[in-house]
Amino acid sequence: DLEIIQAIKESNLRSVEEITNFTKAGGGCGKCEDRLREILQATVNGLPVEPRKEEKVRRMTTLQKIKKIEEVLAREIQPTLQKDGGNIELVDVDGDFVTVSLRGACASCQASRTTLKEYVEKKLREQVIDTLIVEEAKP
Repeated sequence: DLEIIQAIKESNLRSVEEITNFTKAGGGCGKCEDRLREILQATVNGLPVEPRKEEKVRRMTTLQKIKKIEEVLAREIQPTLQKDGGNIELVDVDGDFVTVSLRGACASCQASRTTLKEYVEKKLREQVIDTLIVEEAKP
């Protein structure tokens, strides 16, 4: 929510479509469009954004977190990377630190750091837990 609020304020975003184009939030399944609309209305009107009940207490066991990360990797991230001849593999999860290994074309791509932070980390934060930090495994 904080990244979206910041984007709305700094970039003067005024629609859910603009938020999605700018942040990529809501670009997948679209389930969060109502939440984006709530955040937009509150931010534009200068009101505080109320966290949803499930956001207030969002704790996962390590096993739940790993399963959810694997699910998001398989369903959304891997297919996108595979279109460009790359792939990604989960190496480890230690607290909020997620270690991955880029494969194929992604392993040697100069934009791999950007891919990790701006795509993989953002997608995992959106769909798993918003405190995750994605790092690439050291060779």
